[in-house]
Amino acid sequence: MLNQLPETVQGGYLKPTLTVRESGEEYIPVQNGIPVPTFEPQRRRTLSLNGDWRKERFDSDHELSMSPRSKAWVQRVEDAAGGRTTSGFDDSSWWTVSLPQPENGMTGEESPSGAERYENGVWYRRTFDLDASWSGRSVTLKSLGISYVCDIWVNGRWAGYHEGGFTPFALDVTPLVKEGTNTMAIRVDNPPWGSRIDTIPALKDTDFFNYTGVIQDIYLAAAPLTHVSRLDIVPVNEQGLLRFKAVVENRSDRDASVFLEGRLFEAVTEEDLRLASPYADTIKASAAEAEGWDARKMELKAYGKAAVVWDVRVKEPKLWSMEEPNLYVAELTLSNDEGEGHSDSLSAQFGIRTVRTSGSQIHLNGKPVFLRGIARHEEWPGYGRTAEWGRDSIGSAAGPGIEREHGAHRPLP
Repeated sequence: MLNQLPETVQGGYLKPTLTVRESGEEYIPVQNGIPVPTFEPQRRRTLSLNGDWRKERFDSDHELSMSPRSKAWVQRVEDAAGGRTTSGFDDSSWWTVSLPQPENGMTGEESPSGAERYENGVWYRRTFDLDASWSGRSVTLKSLGISYVCDIWVNGRWAGYHEGGFTPFALDVTPLVKEGTNTMAIRVDNPPWGSRIDTIPALKDTDFFNYTGVIQDIYLAAAPLTHVSRLDIVPVNEQGLLRFKAVVENRSDRDASVFLEGRLFEAVTEEDLRLASPYADTIKASAAEAEGWDARKMELKAYGKAAVVWDVRVKEPKLWSMEEPNLYVAELTLSNDEGEGHSDSLSAQFGIRTVRTSGSQIHLNGKPVFLRGIARHEEWPGYGRTAEWGRDSIGSAAGPGIEREHGAHRPLP
């Protein structure tokens, strides 16, 4: 379902997109009209949107960018964009840039002048193709970070917005995408720090650098119309009591009856195996003994969502600590109401540990712990704070298809 925008608004600050909704006795985090999904990689059909995009800088109206969204606001921006949000716009004269990376030009010099301090607007555009396997499925656009405020159009239709370059977000683009060639346009504005009181941070001269643009990965993920959106895992004590809360979403126009069950595994202990892949199911080892994780039947209304909670006790839990980082993998499977016809799954890795404070002490698993810290931002000379799986400490990318010319702004012929 698309975000429901009012015709007009009276003004004021840009409204947060994140809310918390009641679902029976539980609460569900909702953003842009859908439950906030997991951003942990899953074994679902995905399409990376990393790579070459067209881009054009523009002198942005920051007051407009930070105004509440409405249908009138969208129309005003589209009029000012001069067709940039549409599929038929000719962007052949624009520069091309490989995303994700900061829009700021990066020299690689480790100095205050090593990065261009560009704090303004930029348009990004690209096309992508979807085959027939994407039809009849829910399609979610996921971004791990765009700075600072962005609005996104898919095939000429406004999909939603997000404020804040350090938080991931998701948009339901199921009604917007189509089989064949699709077009995406992103309007980014980064008001200069210290120029407004309604941005984070609002103060100038903080110990930080304000990058502009698509900073982290952006991709599409497909799932069945009824699917598991997220799994929250909270360790309650050191004796292995856990609280699991799963959120199931139905993006179809029909009611759904589903069967949800879970399994628990200990994780492999070899460090090389743990770091070989971002997928949680690749580190599963033997099954863990646990009580209380019974299968549940769920009834969901059309375009509805529901949460289910288990209190699970793990027998002889292996606690996580910095010296012994023991992990577990939880795996949920969704099927029809008879427990047959597996249709979706979700995996998550976690450690069993508790963190509490006592006076001036921090207790990990009930014992005082001394934390050794270093004062270093997540910054690299050639690409700012853009990070991706497989990159080593000196900035090279592991694996084919990942290498990029960071900071390169080259025109296409």
